[in-house]
Amino acid sequence: MKFCLNCGKEIPIIKSRDQNKKYCCLSCVYEYRRKVSLSLRTNRKKAIKRAGNKCEICGRSDLILHAHHKKKAIYGKGHSATNKNDNSLSNLLVLCIKCHRQNHSKGIKRFTGNAICMNCGKNFKYYPKSNYGKYCSKECMYQTAKERVVRVKKICSFCNKEYNGIKKSKFCSVKCKSKDFYKKYGRKKNQTTNRKAE
Repeated sequence: MKFCLNCGKEIPIIKSRDQNKKYCCLSCVYEYRRKVSLSLRTNRKKAIKRAGNKCEICGRSDLILHAHHKKKAIYGKGHSATNKNDNSLSNLLVLCIKCHRQNHSKGIKRFTGNAICMNCGKNFKYYPKSNYGKYCSKECMYQTAKERVVRVKKICSFCNKEYNGIKKSKFCSVKCKSKDFYKKYGRKKNQTTNRKAE
């Protein structure tokens, strides 16, 4: 049994995805969001008056003031660890733009993941939006890229000539590669003549 956060009506669960529903209809979603934003706006004004129109950290009043949530958000603005809106006056802290940016840059950022570096094997934390899911640093990434480009003496698998190539390469040239491909997967002469006749 699930009940709507806005009106309290029972939410009908028909499919498995309906178990995550929080509202009975779309109008309840918009109404609930409007109530939350109104409560935040009114509490923001009260918090700024309580602080005397100044930043509570540096005391500046010439910059734009923001209402910062003390409880760290997990999903979206103003959501506490219990995943409910916590826009109460006790949870709001008045900060200027500079202090607000500094406050958000401190500590562990949201949505971090644990990984093992593919180059050195070190455990590290990464942010999924960045491209460091495989390597702990740019140095490790560049080192592995250099290793891939190192030239080694190899023998072509088609013409058996010796050549300098990358570790993964099998052929000395594109011609040998295409010839090998047509040798393995090439069309039969009967198929091509039948198509021309049609």
